[in-house]
Amino acid sequence: RVQERTEALRLERDNAQRYLDVAGVMLLVIDKTGCISMINRRGAEMIGLSVDRLIGMDWFDNFLPEAERKAVRHYFQALAEGQQASLDHFENRILDAQGNSLLMAWNNVVIRDEAGGFVGVLSSGEDITARRQSELALIDYRDHQEELAEQRTAELQTAKEAAEEKKKKKSSFVANMSH
Repeated sequence: RVQERTEALRLERDNAQRYLDVAGVMLLVIDKTGCISMINRRGAEMIGLSVDRLIGMDWFDNFLPEAERKAVRHYFQALAEGQQASLDHFENRILDAQGNSLLMAWNNVVIRDEAGGFVGVLSSGEDITARRQSELALIDYRDHQEELAEQRTAELQTAKEAAEEKKKKKSSFVANMSH
């Protein structure tokens, strides 16, 4: 009977993992100690390690840039202790296994047990690195176009003033010649 129940639980877990693996974003559960207790295949691909290797690894120490590690861990601890409200949407940088930086947009849900105690956080993360780079390139392009427009406007104003000055001199010359 125990063996049957164990097999049924394994099948249930495998089915749940298949559902998670269909998602095109990283799905990640960080337990109350800050370790990865679940990650889908897409998340493992983004990080560059196998799902089996990632399970149990400390999320903060292994995948956050050192400059952000302390602040994000502090937020997580405050969340675990009930001193912080959950941020539904959050953006931060993570590091993949090769040390490359990815900008992630996270949607988060706090996981609680039946008694309301903190169990962990389920996060859905999308890599927005390329999108943010494109947005910044568009902003730079727009700023450059505005500079060119201002420069051209100044050049046209100078040309207009020069033309008006010429016109005045010509009118003055013609007026003097006619006397």
